[in-house]
Amino acid sequence: MHTRQTSRRYARAWFDLARERGVLAAADADALALEQVWREVPEFAAFCGNYQLHPARRRELIATIFGKRVAPLTLRFLSLLESRRRLDRLADILDEFRRLSERAAGVLRATVTTAVETDEALRTAVIEALQRRTGARGVRIDWKVDAGLIAGAQALVGDTWVDVSVAGRLARMRRAVSGS
Repeated sequence: MHTRQTSRRYARAWFDLARERGVLAAADADALALEQVWREVPEFAAFCGNYQLHPARRRELIATIFGKRVAPLTLRFLSLLESRRRLDRLADILDEFRRLSERAAGVLRATVTTAVETDEALRTAVIEALQRRTGARGVRIDWKVDAGLIAGAQALVGDTWVDVSVAGRLARMRRAVSGS
């Protein structure tokens, strides 16, 4: 069984090697493109998780599909994942690689969950406020909607949890009243 920790090690190795060789920007662009393929082409995700094809055929397909579309280091990395039977972990590896790349570029990642869909003006204001408060060069927010919050929002900014939702306030009041 492959763990998230294994995915982190592969992502770290790819990131470090790309930075060391001066091709981090190309590897980062490749990671974004591969994430998009993973999301938009279900056959690709199915291929990555299907080891019934002969390994030589799988390597051939990877070279054919990505040979001229990604940097040489990325192609070698994909081939390594294939040879180690780790291509099924590609989504986790890409996610971790992007986290490392964003951190190196001074970009802060956050997840913001609101009770209702937010408009662009509010999203821009939140991003600007986070940049001012944290000094980050950029902010990448994954926006989610959860009507169960009733009103307000919850945010995970780096390792910090902020809950300014009505549901969170009610839960805190319940705990205070029950003494737990």
